[in-house]
Parts: sequence; C-alpha cells; structure tokens
Amino acid sequence: MPNTPSSPSTVSPTDPSPTSTIPLHIDPMTQQNEPPTPPTGSNPSITITSPNSQANPPDYITHPSNNNPQATRRQPKPNPKYYNSNFVNSTTIHPLPMSFEPSTYTQALKDLDWRHTMDLEYNALIQNNTWELVPHTTQNPSGCKWVFRIKHKPGGTIDKYKAHASLFVYNSNDITCYLLVYVDDIVLTGNQNSFMDSFVQALSKKFSIKDLGPLHHFLGIEVIPTPHGLFLSQHRHIQDVLTTFKMDGAKEVITPLSTSDSLSPNDSSPPVDPTPCRKLVGTLQYLAFTRPDISFAINKLSQFMHSPKQSHWQALKRVLRYLKGTVHHGLFLKRHTNLTLQAFSDSDWGGINDGGWSTTAYLLYLGSNIISWKSAKQKTVSRSSTEAEYKALANAAAELLWVKNLLGELGLTTVTTPSLYCDNTGVTYVCANPVYHSRMKHVALDYHFVREQVNSGQLKVLHVSSKDQLADVLTKPLSRAPFLSFRSKIGVSNGSSILRGRINTTN
Repeated sequence: MPNTPSSPSTVSPTDPSPTSTIPLHIDPMTQQNEPPTPPTGSNPSITITSPNSQANPPDYITHPSNNNPQATRRQPKPNPKYYNSNFVNSTTIHPLPMSFEPSTYTQALKDLDWRHTMDLEYNALIQNNTWELVPHTTQNPSGCKWVFRIKHKPGGTIDKYKAHASLFVYNSNDITCYLLVYVDDIVLTGNQNSFMDSFVQALSKKFSIKDLGPLHHFLGIEVIPTPHGLFLSQHRHIQDVLTTFKMDGAKEVITPLSTSDSLSPNDSSPPVDPTPCRKLVGTLQYLAFTRPDISFAINKLSQFMHSPKQSHWQALKRVLRYLKGTVHHGLFLKRHTNLTLQAFSDSDWGGINDGGWSTTAYLLYLGSNIISWKSAKQKTVSRSSTEAEYKALANAAAELLWVKNLLGELGLTTVTTPSLYCDNTGVTYVCANPVYHSRMKHVALDYHFVREQVNSGQLKVLHVSSKDQLADVLTKPLSRAPFLSFRSKIGVSNGSSILRGRINTTN
C-alpha cells in the first residue's frame, strides 16, 4: 500500500522499516529557554470573540407565571439542591442542563464559559510560539480541530470545561505524519522515521519534552505490539477497580448480565447510596474503550443512576465479577488487513421495562478490526420492529460515512463501497425498493437519509441472518453460548499469553 502510515504496532526504534510511533510527554508551559518575546506590535493575550459585536449568552427556558384563574393542584415543591429558577422546564419543573458540550466552534463561541476556556487554551499556544503566521503557499497546511468536553465531579456538578486541539495531520509529497495531542501527552506516527526524528528534535528546542520511546501506554490503555498486530489492554486498571470496590476475591461469572433478572427503575428493592454507583459506572464507561463486550451492560445500568436500587448495585457487582474472570481480555487489532468498511446494525424492539424504548446498537469494522461501536437507548418509542431497526440503521449509516470521510482526511481510501448489515428483511426491502416508502412515512427523515446514500453508491445495505448478527451482543443480555461466540467474533480475545510473553521479555 503506497504512501500510507502504518499502525503504531509495526515497528520499534531499531526496526529498519520506515514507520514507527513515538509517545512524548510535554510540559506546554515550560520551555528550555527564556519565555518567547511576542513579535513587535502583537499582543500575547488573544481573546476569542463572537462574530457579533456583543456576546449573547445562551437562551434558557424560564418558568412562566401562573395566570390561570381556575383552581389547580399544587405544584410539587422542587428539590432545592437541584432547583434553579432560571433553568427550569416550563412544563415539568425539572432542571434543564445548565451547560452542554458544543459540537462545533460556532456553538462554543455563543457561550461565555467556553469562550473563556478557549481563551486559556489559545493563549497557551501563543505564549509557547506553537505556530507563526506566514504567507499563504501551495503546501497543504496542518489541520487541527477543537474538542469540547465538560469534566464532572462525582456528584454530577461541573468541575471544569476542557477544550483541546487534538489531532494534527501533515501531508507533503510522500511524507505523512499524524500528531495526536491530549493535554501534555503526545503520540507521533508517520511513514518516515527520519522526518519524525527531525520533528522531535525541532520540538525539543521549543519545549521541555521527554521521548518515551515506542508507544506502550496512552490514557491508561496498554499498547502491546506483536508480530501479527496490536493488543490493547486495560488489565491493570481492571485490577485496580476490583481492589477499590473490594471485589478482587469475588466469584467469577461467564456473562456480564443475567438473562433471568429484569432490571427496572421501579422495582421493589430498597434504594442505595448513588455516589459509589455513579463512580463505578463512570469507571466502567472508561473500560469500555477496549471492552465492547460490556457496552450493553454499562448502557443499561447507567439509565438507573438518578435513583439506583439494590438490584442495580448487585448488577454492577456482577459486571465486576465478569471482569475478574476476563481481566486479561482486550482488543486485538490485526496488522495485515484490507481497507474495507462494514458495519452491523441491530435493535431490541420495545423493552417493556424501559417504557417502550428500544435499544439500538452497531459495530463498525475496518477490514477485520473493530474500530467503533455503540449501544444506546433510542430517544423515541418505535411503533414497530421495522421502525426500530431503521432508526438503528440510520445511526450506523451516519457513523459509517463519518469514518469514511475521516479516513479520507487522513489520506486513506477505502477500496470498496461500505456495507451495512441488518437482520430485518423489511428494512433491507425498504432500502432497495422505493415502493415501500408509503409504509415508512413516520420515519421519513431516516428513510430519505439512508435511501439517498444507497442511491448515490455511498453504501450498501445487505441482509444477514440473526445468528450472524454481531451487534446482537450490544442490544440485550445473552446466555452463555451465544455471548461467548459473539464476544470472540467482535474482536475481544484473551491476551494472557501476550501479556505473559511481554512480562518475560521485559524481565
């Protein structure tokens, strides 16, 4: 494959092949030399402002006064811990979210908090002379993207706003290089070792950095290269979680959720302290980065965290018992695979104990490697299984096209039309035959979106049997045999032999 960057697992610094990955640690506010002097006439403090002349804070719905002369029932007294008269739904008096995570730069500019956070991040870049203005040339500039996240405290209150420029891409002639930045951690990969070495040397002249060698850990995920691919593991974090919640001596189970116990927000079990429940759910969500086999369990249990019961706490402990038996499991990404995109879409229609909301799920593969997955409750109630499946199909199609566009920005081109697999024959007929449109008017937007992509040749919708529907593991609890079969097929494998070999090599 010409001129394409390799996987981070392909080489070490002594490998004669022309690719490698280098993790770096950088202090963005510390330099080896004196602090840089701004150019003449420039202001080192940059303020990001809205295109409008005056900042307009976001609009919120306020509770109107009650002018109805008729006698009405007294409204329930709101909880003073959460009640805020300026942020209340006009119908239910339930608190509205006081903040949100912008998805675009324009949205962030309309919020004073996000603008202030962007000021801090941008000023840090200016103070460190991260870039300089130059005349426009024909060379492709390095791109970057703002990422907005809200960090919450265990009680649910906002801790801080975080905005980061996360990914830089360099493409020039035959050189391709990617720079992944998270706060003060950097991962550098590309297709030419000499260019990356010179880049690290240039970076060290401006910042105080430490070259950590070949990639082995990033954001708590252990990266283990093998001759056949890359193994991603969080076994140490799992052990820490088991110890923290005193489950390191618990009995192991085969599946994360029981098929016989039905979870509901209104069961008769007594309530429990929500703080440890929320803490554990947050920890499990982080573990799902390398463990798609627990995604459905985490999605299901996170729906009860506003008022957890004893049954929910026991179900969370069962997930820990499952992790104890699979502590060395992780994702294995194969080294030699083709650049074909395919996805599996599924839904579990009309959960009785979930108020009728269906669960939607998808798995997305690049070649034989899983790269994206999701399990979530649908936002509206579906009136038929076909409607629920079509909603899931539309979500999977959007993710599939987004990944395809992302690969194009990274300089990679898929070799075939992406395929989307669904086990509902009605959905596949609707995608292929416009005559069925009259039966799908209640999901017209999803229909038009998917149908447009199929007509333009951007993707194909194909039927798959239920026994081969891999996304089924993300829609409902499964018994032992099908769960173990699907877990193996989606890419979660036992890395005990890989971890043992790594330990012996290190020793």
